[in-house]
Formats: sequence, structure tokens, C-alpha cells
Amino acid sequence: MKSARVESTGLRRNAGRSGRSWSARYRVWSDRNYDYLDKRITELAIYNPFWRRFLSFFWMPFAYHSGIRIVRRSGEALNVLLPFRRPNRNWYGDMAGAAILGNAELAAGMILFEHCGAECIIVCKKMDFHFHANCTGPALYVSRAKTDIEDKLAAGRPFECAMEMDVFQAEKGTSEPSRKRVGSCEMSFSVTQKSYLPRRKRPSLPL
Repeated sequence: MKSARVESTGLRRNAGRSGRSWSARYRVWSDRNYDYLDKRITELAIYNPFWRRFLSFFWMPFAYHSGIRIVRRSGEALNVLLPFRRPNRNWYGDMAGAAILGNAELAAGMILFEHCGAECIIVCKKMDFHFHANCTGPALYVSRAKTDIEDKLAAGRPFECAMEMDVFQAEKGTSEPSRKRVGSCEMSFSVTQKSYLPRRKRPSLPL
């Protein structure tokens, strides 16, 4: 009886040594749950203001520190506000041009994710920005898609989406655009549905 117990214990030890490592188990678990986790995390980042802010702290610190946020949706247009806070200002008290320029790509990407949802990978390919005036307060981005996104998504193939944007200085204490036009921009984004890509070419989960 004692020898049988020793033998069974040895078998369990050998099985544990020859079994898969933790990294292999994680890869199997990740493959099984990838689609659900990827979609769920992306949806939270797109549609939930709290989780968008929380997730940007880890994976997009530039957006977290700038404080950019959606303030209004009106038809095809999306208004995004860049607050007049210290990380966005230059040494002489105006809104820094680098902050306006860098957040323009984020503002345009927000409207694309609103339309395309969590099933797409979106990459900015071209950006043509023109400054018209200095900005001494919060900046308001008003972006619109020039491409018929719904028809392109229905086709199920990668496509390029053209965007146009106007940047205004917001009225003091509100999220309404003033008459002061700070800049204008035209951009081109590459949009690819995740289901179109093979699994090995999809981005890995940042866990």
C-alpha cells in the first residue's frame, strides 16, 4: 500500500514537470478569451468616459494628462474639448501649438471609433494642419468624416477615411465655439476590421 502511494506521487510529479508552463497556459487562455476581452476593453474606452480616462492613464498617458474629452455629439459632427490647463500651455500663457496639434489626431480618432466601434483598428496616415491664430483658452475640435463610413464597413475590407476638422477657441466657461478660429486640419485614416486580419497579425492584449 505504501509503495503504491509513493508510485502515484511520483507520477503526479512527473506529470507536473512535463505539463505546460504558466506562460503556455496564459497563451492558451489568451487565445480562448482574446476576442471577448479585446472587444470589451475597447468598448469601455470608446463609450464610457470614466473607463476612457482610467485606461488612458496606462496606455495613452498623453491623452490622460492633456484632459481631452468629448463634450457634444450632433449628427455626424463630434465636439471635443481640450482644457486650458498647465500641461497644454506654453511658457507665455497661450495654448501650446504642440498640444493643439497632437490632440487633433486624438479628436479625429474619437469620431471614427464612435462610428466604427470596437471591431476596427484605426491608424492615422496623413495629417495636414494649418494654424490661423493663437489660442488663449480651451480649444474646441469640431471634426467630420468626409467618407461614407457605413458603406465602407458593410464591404468588409480595409479602407481609407478622410476627415476634416476645425479648431476654435471655446467661449469662456462653456463648451461652445467662439468666432476665433484657431486652426483647420485635413486627415486620412486607415481603417481595418479586426475580423479581416489573421489572428497572428492582430495586436496583442496589453495585459
